[in-house]
Amino acid sequence: MTRFPATTVFLALALAAPAAQAGRPLVTDDADVLDRGACELEGFGARSEEPAAAPARRASVQVGCGVGSRSQLALSAGRAWQAGDTVTGWGLGGKTGLVGPEAGRPGVAVGWFVDAQRPAGGPSRHDASGAALLGSWGDDGPWTGHANLGWVRAASTGTDTTLWGLAVEHAVRDGLDLVAELYGTDRTRPWAGVGLRWALHPRVGVDASWATALHDRGTRDITVGATLAF
Repeated sequence: MTRFPATTVFLALALAAPAAQAGRPLVTDDADVLDRGACELEGFGARSEEPAAAPARRASVQVGCGVGSRSQLALSAGRAWQAGDTVTGWGLGGKTGLVGPEAGRPGVAVGWFVDAQRPAGGPSRHDASGAALLGSWGDDGPWTGHANLGWVRAASTGTDTTLWGLAVEHAVRDGLDLVAELYGTDRTRPWAGVGLRWALHPRVGVDASWATALHDRGTRDITVGATLAF
């Protein structure tokens, strides 16, 4: 059976509940919601490494749009490869703002997702479902912070996992942001990651990230992606 890194549940949630501002390359989501009729197309490629295991590669694309009532929906599709095994996945997710972020006041939202996977030669099946409480603050300055607390249920095993994430962003200059985060679950030790986001155009951006498992520096996850707003 293909072994995928411990970031799986975070990546699933991040893909299914896209963000309006934090977004790629963070795993930790934010509390911002796309305006009605505004859409984003995101895609990325990644390579994950673990000791004594073949490298895993994955690619994903998603489109998310604001649907009104302070909510957005997204569809995602992706594929992962490791040691000759292939898994294809699909996801549906959304986010609803409960409290809009303003100067001096944090924003709060709830995100959710359901996904399915199909191993090569096998049938498609429901893989996982989850939800998370999302918080953001600092929209009025160069520093922005985000915090997540959520839950994921794996359909194949019937197990529940609690997940959390903490992230900060710093606007180095107009169009260039540096990000850093810590994230983990009640089943794994924390991961730490850094990344950057560069706006090539008001509607086009590129990004990259590097993360490592704090309990094992030989376990890494590297991503490169792009975003198009329309």
